[in-house]
Amino acid sequence: MLPNLARMFFDSVDKWRDKTVIKYKNDGVYRDVSYTKAATYVRAMAHVLKQRGVKKGDKIAILSENRPEWWYADLATLSLGAVTVPIYATNSPKETSYILCDSEVKVLFVSTNEQLNHIKDELKLCQSLKTVIMFDDSQTIESFWRLVEAYKSNPADLIEIENIGPDDLATIIYTSGTTGDPKGVMLTHGNLLSNISASSRAIAIRPSDTLLSILPLSHVFERMGGFYLQLYIGSTVAFAENMKTSAQNLIEIGPTIVLAVPRFFEKVNENIWIEIRARGTWAVALFNLSIKIGRKFSQLKRSGLKPSFLLKCAYKFFDMLVFSKIKKKMGGHIRFFVSGGAPLPKDLAEFFHAIDILILEGYGLTETSPVIAANHEERYRFGSVGLPIENVQVKIAEDGEILIKGPNVMKGYYKHEAETRAVIHDGWFSTGDIGHLDSDNYLYITDRKKDLIKTSGGKYVS
Repeated sequence: MLPNLARMFFDSVDKWRDKTVIKYKNDGVYRDVSYTKAATYVRAMAHVLKQRGVKKGDKIAILSENRPEWWYADLATLSLGAVTVPIYATNSPKETSYILCDSEVKVLFVSTNEQLNHIKDELKLCQSLKTVIMFDDSQTIESFWRLVEAYKSNPADLIEIENIGPDDLATIIYTSGTTGDPKGVMLTHGNLLSNISASSRAIAIRPSDTLLSILPLSHVFERMGGFYLQLYIGSTVAFAENMKTSAQNLIEIGPTIVLAVPRFFEKVNENIWIEIRARGTWAVALFNLSIKIGRKFSQLKRSGLKPSFLLKCAYKFFDMLVFSKIKKKMGGHIRFFVSGGAPLPKDLAEFFHAIDILILEGYGLTETSPVIAANHEERYRFGSVGLPIENVQVKIAEDGEILIKGPNVMKGYYKHEAETRAVIHDGWFSTGDIGHLDSDNYLYITDRKKDLIKTSGGKYVS
């Protein structure tokens, strides 16, 4: 296994060089960034951080929406053996202040003046904070791009990479504090690398794939699956401008894979029906018939049975007449979607499969880096969260709780040793979820142990 995430990135740079790693929207047009160019920015920012006194183990926070600079700041941090602390751009000033102070952040990357003004009064409370760097241009705060331009011609020799091991801390991710202050989940380079390697064999992503990034990078699902995993494989990531423009960005980019939470698929489903109903009674009747045929075809396919000649012809007819138009509105090149972050309703997965769109549901937690189980492109069961990935052991406790053991289990909760001991016993992590394994080892989630409900947007609600 690779020793650290920074080594993983620079190995990919050496392999893929001029291939596009990032696509981002600027002045209404998508621009390309090559692996080599991205490495230039990462090295330059690592030099900047080093000049500011950042050393191994220091905490560096990123408060930003998804954008290329998020990647560069994170990789520069990891290249020095420092620890990335991601913060949701939607967090309140109080939540942001708590994370900054609790993790003892030394440097803060912030995206815009608006974000900075939102939290500027809270920053005074964080005594460890020494430097603020803004991704947008600024006349009052150090600008990311001005610093990069100043140092990119003579970047730092990242000798620190060779001194970063699998057991070294890579990130602290704060989970939502539904029942109190959020806790910082400590994940090591080894935790994440083990999950990247195993996930790459479970979910068949290829170097030729293009992924559209729509979930926040502050979430471990997107960070591992939509960032590190893509770098490891050598594929391309395009950033959606925001959630509201994601439908248009799907058409512009034509991605082959998209990671999303169930709410995304619920919204797409709602929009399909709104458009069909707007076309009148005949359109609704035709669509209902097409879905009926699609469901029959899907069920036979999943059962390993061959459809009749007539069913094949009917399905092909509706695919050309109806389904192809829906798929075209998703860019026309989707191989499959990956759903995580919350339970995906079985009926929703079956609906999309009926129109020839496969959604692979997976399961994981921040504490497990995150993937525990996933459905595969050729092996999937709707209603289940799939098969446990390589190197991850799953067992069911007497009360039905799902227990996990493997190299992906967190180092612990930052500054919360008692809470860590409460969830990890003899190497087994208690997920708090209730479920079962079927005779073929597919995992099913049936309940939550605590009195909490997880919404389709991935949030816990009391």
